[in-house]
Amino acid sequence: MPQFVIHKVVVACFALSVALMAAAVAHAQSPAAVDPASYRVGPEDVLEISVWREDALRKEALVRPDGGISYPLIGDVQAAGKTIAELRAEITKRLEKFIPDAVVSVTVLKTASLRIYVLG
Repeated sequence: MPQFVIHKVVVACFALSVALMAAAVAHAQSPAAVDPASYRVGPEDVLEISVWREDALRKEALVRPDGGISYPLIGDVQAAGKTIAELRAEITKRLEKFIPDAVVSVTVLKTASLRIYVLG
């Protein structure tokens, strides 16, 4: 009898872990709205950065494991740990010597830095 109970507990834990993994995968693949005021960019996030009226400066950037991205004209920018507004402000400031009054747009296309691992 105790072995039957242990088997039921193991099966229940397995079913729960499968359900949690499925929910985490669904959440990671769905285009969830990201609050730019509070979301902090992390490694492996995918960003779209563009400058109004400057098609050559539209870029999809993958945040590297070290937290940086590369952007035309300004080189490497530390993105991880910053909010979207902070990142937009830094890119705008660094582009100022090339494009005065640049209107920069930063969008999170994929939030890959937020992951849930279920072990067991």
